[in-house]
Amino acid sequence: MISQMTKQDFLTEFNIPTADVATNTNARDVIGNKTDTTAGDSLVSLNKIIDADIGDASASTLGSVYEILGNPATTITAQITDVKTQLGTAGAGLTAIPDMALNSTVAKEATVSALNNLSAAQVNAEVDTALNTIVPVSPTAGSVNDILSKVAGGNTFDKSTDSLEALADTLAILSSRQTQILEKTLDLSQDANTYDITTASGDVFIEDFVIYVATAGATFDSVSIQTNDTTAYSLMTSEEGAVGSLTAGLNYNTATKGKSIRLTSGKKLQYTIAGSTGTGSIKLELKWRPISAGASIS
Repeated sequence: MISQMTKQDFLTEFNIPTADVATNTNARDVIGNKTDTTAGDSLVSLNKIIDADIGDASASTLGSVYEILGNPATTITAQITDVKTQLGTAGAGLTAIPDMALNSTVAKEATVSALNNLSAAQVNAEVDTALNTIVPVSPTAGSVNDILSKVAGGNTFDKSTDSLEALADTLAILSSRQTQILEKTLDLSQDANTYDITTASGDVFIEDFVIYVATAGATFDSVSIQTNDTTAYSLMTSEEGAVGSLTAGLNYNTATKGKSIRLTSGKKLQYTIAGSTGTGSIKLELKWRPISAGASIS
């Protein structure tokens, strides 16, 4: 019976050594001596190592878990409370965060979200409003409105003269009134008769003309060039156009060369061959421009 065993018999029976005896194969060595400060693998030694690494919450041993994290009873709680304070109710504190990059990102996301919620009709309405906004009399210098204005910092726009439609009309008028050149060939190898050169459609202004003998005249008597007005205006008389004067390659100067005439709408320039059927040709260049809008000769 164990009650009849002496202390020494108990230690011997269970192979438990005394305090000054230590082996690696018995319970004494595994548990360790709580007064033993030597490093080892016993439970007592390991417990002391853990205590050293964790540290004392009140002492906060340098490098210990307590030192790194702080006392969870105070430090972590205080940090969580501080975060709540910074965030504020429903995140109101986010606007006060000094990180402007985060504020900008939050603002952009809010803007993009708002844009995504716009319908096509709303976008069209905003564009229509912008297009129908009256240009200010004194636009901001350098703005689009200022660039569209003739005077810096001032708006003198007049739609009757400055609008795109008005400018297009003006350009069309200017283009239609530009001086143009018309070249016609007078065939002199025809029977004696009067032939049309051109007819005015609208009133035109003939500023000048050039008579060039392309092929020398022969056989016929003469050729004349004139208008068919009641009182004809001669560009070249029959005397000037006598066959013997029509030498090939000649720029022929007549009495009216360099003088201008008005050919009214429906009136014609004509040439008249007199005499027998012959040969020859003349190039007639007319320098002209319209007087009335859209007037022409061809």
